[in-house]
Amino acid sequence: MTDRRWPSTIPFDLRNRIDGLAERRGNMLSADVWTEIREWLERHGVDAPDHHLPASDPSMKQT
Repeated sequence: MTDRRWPSTIPFDLRNRIDGLAERRGNMLSADVWTEIREWLERHGVDAPDHHLPASDPSMKQT
Protein backbone atom coordinates (compact mmCIF):
# COMPACT_ATOMS: atom_id res chain seq x y z
CA MET A 1 0.00 0.00 0.00
CA THR A 2 1.26 3.46 -0.92
CA ASP A 3 1.70 6.14 1.74
CA ARG A 4 -1.03 8.61 0.75
CA ARG A 5 -0.91 11.05 3.61
CA TRP A 6 -0.86 14.79 2.99
CA PRO A 7 2.55 16.42 3.41
CA SER A 8 3.15 18.29 6.66
CA THR A 9 4.38 21.40 4.80
CA ILE A 10 3.63 23.14 1.52
CA PRO A 11 5.50 21.26 -1.22
CA PHE A 12 8.63 23.11 -2.34
CA ASP A 13 7.55 23.78 -5.92
CA LEU A 14 4.13 25.05 -4.87
CA ARG A 15 5.62 27.30 -2.20
CA ASN A 16 7.99 28.77 -4.81
CA ARG A 17 5.07 29.51 -7.15
CA ILE A 18 3.07 31.24 -4.42
CA ASP A 19 6.12 33.18 -3.22
CA GLY A 20 6.85 34.24 -6.81
CA LEU A 21 3.27 35.38 -7.21
CA ALA A 22 3.59 37.47 -4.05
CA GLU A 23 6.78 39.08 -5.38
CA ARG A 24 5.24 39.83 -8.80
CA ARG A 25 1.86 41.06 -7.61
CA GLY A 26 2.63 42.46 -4.19
CA ASN A 27 -1.06 42.65 -3.38
CA MET A 28 -2.19 39.06 -3.99
CA LEU A 29 -5.84 38.20 -4.20
CA SER A 30 -7.18 34.93 -2.82
CA ALA A 31 -8.27 34.08 -6.38
CA ASP A 32 -4.62 34.34 -7.53
CA VAL A 33 -3.47 31.96 -4.82
CA TRP A 34 -6.31 29.53 -5.57
CA THR A 35 -5.36 29.53 -9.28
CA GLU A 36 -1.76 28.60 -8.40
CA ILE A 37 -2.92 25.83 -6.06
CA ARG A 38 -5.50 24.45 -8.50
CA GLU A 39 -3.01 24.40 -11.37
CA TRP A 40 -0.42 22.72 -9.13
CA LEU A 41 -2.94 20.04 -8.11
CA GLU A 42 -3.89 19.41 -11.74
CA ARG A 43 -0.22 19.16 -12.82
CA HIS A 44 0.31 16.55 -10.11
CA GLY A 45 -2.67 14.45 -11.16
CA VAL A 46 -4.95 15.31 -8.26
CA ASP A 47 -8.52 15.00 -9.46
CA ALA A 48 -11.28 17.34 -8.40
CA PRO A 49 -13.63 15.81 -5.82
CA ASP A 50 -16.82 14.10 -6.96
CA HIS A 51 -18.87 16.48 -4.83
CA HIS A 52 -19.22 20.26 -5.00
CA LEU A 53 -17.10 22.30 -2.62
CA PRO A 54 -18.45 25.51 -1.11
CA ALA A 55 -17.58 28.52 -3.25
CA SER A 56 -18.65 31.11 -0.70
CA ASP A 57 -18.72 31.56 3.04
CA PRO A 58 -21.60 29.36 4.26
CA SER A 59 -22.15 31.68 7.23
CA MET A 60 -23.06 34.54 4.89
CA LYS A 61 -26.79 34.67 4.27
CA GLN A 62 -27.97 34.92 0.69
CA THR A 63 -30.56 37.63 0.15
